[in-house]
Amino acid sequence: MSFPTFHIRTIPLFIGCVFSSFCLLYAASALADTAETAPKPKSHAGIVLTHTEGSVRILDPSSPFPKAPGELPRILQTGDRVQTQRNARALIFSPDGELILDSDSMLHVLESEGTQLESGTALYEITARDGKRVTARTPLVVIGVKGTRFMVSVGEHREDVALFKGRVGIEREDQQPMAFYQAKSPRDMTFSEYVTFQRQSFGDYRKALMQDFSDYKATMAAEFRDFKKEIDLTPGKRLTMGSGETPEAVEADVDRITQENAQSLHLWKQKASQTRTRPDMPSIQN
Repeated sequence: MSFPTFHIRTIPLFIGCVFSSFCLLYAASALADTAETAPKPKSHAGIVLTHTEGSVRILDPSSPFPKAPGELPRILQTGDRVQTQRNARALIFSPDGELILDSDSMLHVLESEGTQLESGTALYEITARDGKRVTARTPLVVIGVKGTRFMVSVGEHREDVALFKGRVGIEREDQQPMAFYQAKSPRDMTFSEYVTFQRQSFGDYRKALMQDFSDYKATMAAEFRDFKKEIDLTPGKRLTMGSGETPEAVEADVDRITQENAQSLHLWKQKASQTRTRPDMPSIQN
């Protein structure tokens, strides 16, 4: 009767293979346990992408690649970014109202403070406050909403808030007081100031947002009034803030091109509303 023969030098190799197999099985089990216990992205209760037009993408923090929204309505997750390309728009519903995201814009869904407009333009239409604090955010300012319709724009050199109905209070994220300027009324401008102002009034909205803040302040013949930590806007007024190191803000009347852009967004929302139903707010488990 013969028995299998193991050479001495093959024994360590055999033991090594067994040990390696054990390690692989243990690692696979650990990965499976981690996948089961890893926290899932939180759904932000009540913030829903309901309608899109043109090329709109979702930037999910768990993926390096932007994705199409898929089937609508879509509940947005904390950390999601909604990006609209050229000639695209998106309608976003929340318990406080609706937000119309214009083309070439980016909106970030925050964990506890709703949303932040990171670039581009959005029209906010607030419908349900019930005494609770509602805020809109940009990289530069926090907007305390006391009104029902306002438009926010974030450009490279400046940020604009235009109020059409109600009231809003605006303060900087860093809580610094702002040097507050008021634009001259056209009837109080010199002839050369008025000519410069007229050129600005009949320009393109997106091109206007690219104007340097110092140039804009000069165009509006703005005059210094005071230092303010929070600035309250009334309907028909627009506040433009520089994104430079010096906290400054210019209040002026809402101009024609701003009104036309807001009206275009509002009409698009009405058209979109005719092709959809108001989304029921699901019960979301975090």
